[in-house]
Amino acid sequence: MKRFACGFTTAVLLANGVSAATIFIEDFEDAVVSYTLSTPEFTDGSSDFLLRTDGSGISGGYNVSGQGGSFYFAGQDLDGEGASLPIIQTFSGINISGKSNLGFSILLAEDDDGSSQDWDAPDSVRIEYQIDGTGFNDLLAIANDGSTFNSAPLIDTDFDGIGDGTEITDIFAEFTKDIAFTGNELDLRITWQLDSGDEDLAIDNVTITGDDGGPVNPPPPPPPPTSFALINEFQPNPNGSDPSTTEVEVLGTPNESFTDLWLLSIESDNTGTLGSVDFAQAFSGTFDANGLAVLSLPDLENPSFTLLLADDFTGSTNTELGTDLNNLDLSTLGNILDAVGISDSFGDDNLVYGEALGFVDIDYTGDEPQLVFRDGKNPSTFWAINDPAGTEAFDQVGNTATFDLFNMDPTSSTFGAVNPSLIPSPTAFAFGIGGLLLTSVRRRRG
Repeated sequence: MKRFACGFTTAVLLANGVSAATIFIEDFEDAVVSYTLSTPEFTDGSSDFLLRTDGSGISGGYNVSGQGGSFYFAGQDLDGEGASLPIIQTFSGINISGKSNLGFSILLAEDDDGSSQDWDAPDSVRIEYQIDGTGFNDLLAIANDGSTFNSAPLIDTDFDGIGDGTEITDIFAEFTKDIAFTGNELDLRITWQLDSGDEDLAIDNVTITGDDGGPVNPPPPPPPPTSFALINEFQPNPNGSDPSTTEVEVLGTPNESFTDLWLLSIESDNTGTLGSVDFAQAFSGTFDANGLAVLSLPDLENPSFTLLLADDFTGSTNTELGTDLNNLDLSTLGNILDAVGISDSFGDDNLVYGEALGFVDIDYTGDEPQLVFRDGKNPSTFWAINDPAGTEAFDQVGNTATFDLFNMDPTSSTFGAVNPSLIPSPTAFAFGIGGLLLTSVRRRRG
């Protein structure tokens, strides 16, 4: 590791007398490292690893070339040895006092699997920065091309979760970004989300450069939290065999973008680790003209579970919220925007977390729902469709409605389009601002 506080190394004197210098570099060449990890480095000696390496201690079939020296940092199949995802790598307290025109650069490579590339839709690596503790901002992101399975990793130029830029290959290549602001201290954060075999990334020469002198511009505040976003449609247990991926539709402000909107699944089954986070992933994108955004994610564990939407999450899978619904540990969550509990048995009706968090639960309807959606005209009402569908839909307070009372077939998913609605719209609910009521009128049974 090389770390420079004053920027005298690799300095270049410009015509105006201002020197451009390397302020910080992590080259991974020795064991004195400048980063921390949310989980200790590990390797199984083969294909599951996260560590500083020169190619030893991992599979001999893992091949990347062109690194800056002998060593680099790499990760593959990050949960294969039991680590909780995402894994956070942080470079803290980089001294940028008195520097301007900051720049970031990094070497990136990925073990090339020939014609069969292996990054799936949920895989991502995101690099962010913050200055003087003002909140993290996007810097660089890598994702697959939006295919469900097996594409090459690509630079995600607009941070929407879909790779649309330069492909990462098995030869290290340098990627650079300008940082338009400065201050006193800079932190870098790399979020690793790679969960299967052959899904990997290698990094080297993590570098910050800058000029001596010049104006010191305060950094911009981070994007405001997403203040309006609701779970709009999802499939707790889709009809047929379990798919590898599923979709969740979120309702927000039409045509507005959102950043780091977290979707979590909370274990709510009395046969599991009650209250633990089974799944957590951040999403960014833009709501369409109807205020809808469809998120693609790995298939969720079947109910009972609670689906939760928040504007921040600092924990990981296996983080536990607790089992006392009156005294939950919410310290890892930012603003909770919505939550829907789905029970698959009468015994689990009091174990789901939606109502305890101020939102809704759908108690056992006689089967595991294949589809849950908000009423298209009365968003305070959720409808659940069983599997098999039967002849009626169930709302969150136990009312039922036969399918012919809806304006369209309620048994078919409508991801990306306005949901079915009851005709006439239910009148059993009070409306809040904008016609939305975010808490159920039902009291939890004791």
